[in-house]
Amino acid sequence: MLVNIEKAAYMLSLKPEQLKRALKKEKIPHIRLTGRNYLFNVEDLKKWVEKRKN
Repeated sequence: MLVNIEKAAYMLSLKPEQLKRALKKEKIPHIRLTGRNYLFNVEDLKKWVEKRKN
């Protein structure tokens, strides 16, 4: 399932602006659409979070 930046930020307990900044610094899995629009695969985000915990 794909979610937009607002829903992804909510899942990660971040504000959308914080997630946008993190995209530039960290390798968060995402799909960049035209302009400044992003989509995130929920399963990829979950794996990314688990990987960072270890």
